Amino acid sequence: MGIRSAWLAVTLGVCVIACGDDGSGGAGGGNAGGVSAGAGDAGGFDPCGDSAELCDGTCRDITSDPDACGGCDTKCPPGTGRTCRDQQCLLEFLHLSDADCATSCELEGYVCSSAVASYGDTFSGSPLCEVEVPCESMPPAMHPDCPGEDAFYDQMLCTCVLP
Repeated sequence: MGIRSAWLAVTLGVCVIACGDDGSGGAGGGNAGGVSAGAGDAGGFDPCGDSAELCDGTCRDITSDPDACGGCDTKCPPGTGRTCRDQQCLLEFLHLSDADCATSCELEGYVCSSAVASYGDTFSGSPLCEVEVPCESMPPAMHPDCPGEDAFYDQMLCTCVLP
């Protein structure tokens, strides 16, 4: 009976330390404003780690989780090519049409953040070179930074962010 009592005392002691009242009015802290429970406690207890927040009882990586991108209240729009990177909702797609990336991003409700043109035979998996170009313009048919007779514009990778 002595061992059980000691085990119970240790278990309750750990719970009191880890689960104790942090002064927010409830055990374990709150989730006001999407802040991790206990993140500001004097004890420094953070149940989720550095890049995560406690959202409705679940730890979410706010740097890459599209359901909590940058915080618990930010959900990236669903769809192909849409993701969360570095706490920003992104839309990335290969651009093969005659419109520039800025126009294509705008049609989806985003703002263009970068456009990278590929020159050469990208369908075989070996572009000769890639060049960042302005979002608002189409890349030239040939680029001076891409030498070679087969270095023609092939496709563009557009990266868009939410406004």
